[in-house]
Parts: sequence; C-alpha cells; structure tokens
Amino acid sequence: MQKIEKVNVIFSKQNRFEVVNSPDKVEVFAGSTVAEFCRWTGDLISLKYNGLDFIKSSPRFNLWRAPTDNDVHIKNEWIKAGFDKLQRRIVNVSFEEHSEYFKVQTTSVYGAYSVKPVFEVTTSYKVFKSGIVETNVYAQALRPLPPLPKIGLQFMMPKEFEYVKYYGRGPHENYPDIKQSATVEIYDMAIKDMYVPYIMPQEYGNRCDVRWAFVYNIYGIGLCIKGIPTFNFSAREYTDDVLTKAKHTYELTKADGIVVNVDFKIGGIGSQSCGPGPLEKYLIKDEKFEFCFYMIPVDSNSLDVEKLW
Repeated sequence: MQKIEKVNVIFSKQNRFEVVNSPDKVEVFAGSTVAEFCRWTGDLISLKYNGLDFIKSSPRFNLWRAPTDNDVHIKNEWIKAGFDKLQRRIVNVSFEEHSEYFKVQTTSVYGAYSVKPVFEVTTSYKVFKSGIVETNVYAQALRPLPPLPKIGLQFMMPKEFEYVKYYGRGPHENYPDIKQSATVEIYDMAIKDMYVPYIMPQEYGNRCDVRWAFVYNIYGIGLCIKGIPTFNFSAREYTDDVLTKAKHTYELTKADGIVVNVDFKIGGIGSQSCGPGPLEKYLIKDEKFEFCFYMIPVDSNSLDVEKLW
C-alpha cells in the first residue's frame, strides 16, 4: 500500500477532481484522467487519459479459457456448468462520493441460460484524485462446481495498444505447473509475439507472478496494471470464443481490439491428453475469493513505468 501511495502523490499534481452526472452515465474527472461508468450497470465503459481511451469493452468477470489439448476431459464439466456462456443478472449498483475518491460498486449473479447460477460477484471501482483506478472483486460460489478454468477479469483495449512491458515470468508462456523455466524479469514485446501457434487453437500466452504490466501504443502511452501483489496476465489478438470454436489456425480471425486478461488464478495445464491431469494443488476449487489490482494511465515519455514501484 505504501508504494501505491507514492504513485498517488506523483499523479496528484494535477488536482482537478469532479464528478459529473448524466441520465445514463457518471463521469469522474481526476487530473488528466476521465473514468466513465454506466449508471445502470456500474460498468467502466471508458477510461481516458488526455483524451485517449484505453477501454473498448468493459472489464467483465471471467471463468473461461479456451480448452487446451490437456483439458480434453475436464472441459465437458466446464461446459455443463456453463462457464463458457456466462450471463449476468445485476442485483445492485451503487455510487459513493468521498473526498479522496469516487466509488462504484455492482453486485451481480453469473450463470448460463437454463443452468443454475454459479457465482455472486461484487465488483467495485475506486477512482482516486490521482486518476488511479482501484479494482476489487469479491465472489462466492452459489453451488458445488468442478475445478475452475480460471478466475479473473477480462476486457478489451483498442488495437493500437499493441505492445506490452511487464515484470513477471517469461519470456515464453507459463502456467502454475509449468513455470520453472520462466525467470522473473522485465520483458518488453509486441503482443502479436505472445501468440503460440498450437496446431489446434487453444488457451495460450499466460504469464505468471506478474507484478505489473504496461500495455501501450507506438507513442509510449498506455495502461499500467499493478497487482496486489501479483497476478496472471495475458494479452491477445483473439477472443476466447474464436480460440474455443476454431479447429485449425486458418480459422482464427483477429478481434477488433486487444483482449486483456487480469487473472487472480489460472488452473494448471497437466498432461491429460495422454497422461494424468494437473496435481491437486494446481486445481482451482475456491468457493469464495477476493482479489484487487490498480489501473494506472501512463505516458512513458514523461514517466518511466519501472520507476513507479
């Protein structure tokens, strides 16, 4: 928390802090940042920095990953539970204005059509005077479930944000049970280079133990995601739906943006295409959980993202 206070001080030099209410949205002006929320859903529908918008589609609670070759058996349980087709029913949306921040909180129930709901999820955003956005997710299972594919939030950024710099495991993809060869360092690469061309399209590109990740454009302006303390990260040119449905690489079509996954946990890979599944300690069986991270707009031309921490 001390480190984020340091960043708050750095960004609070531009101290405009104002909330503007409209019939269908709420805008929070904080320095050079403007966060826009839907009044009816509480969704973060826009996050602008000096007029540049980082959000193409709002962050949404996500349990699904495109099944790998090794998920050949467990994927049937995932589909039966409806993890691949989660819909939400909004229970409550609230807005709170404080002297140092503005808070938006939404409670929703998630489940697939014709299937019993799986989780009640409360997502909250705090927009601080500095323009930093704290994102918190608390969830509780509503019934017994199979081991989860993952737990996280997924959103889309405009496709101009085609580069990423991160502090975590790399340079190649890694997962909880296959990460020993991936060292913790600072890596900088094009998002297209995170693609792994599996013969049959599937989940790919995760990075474990990420402290922060900065997704940016050719001008060095972007969104920094800071874990509390770490998270799993991936950024892709393909949606989970496309990766799930495609049987061959030539069937893949790129999304109209960059798909960003900020995951609290992701299940192990195992070797069940021809052997045993993941060890018990790599299965996600959480019935209740909470995770948090920060979203920080950054212009790396005037502020080195590495020096924030």
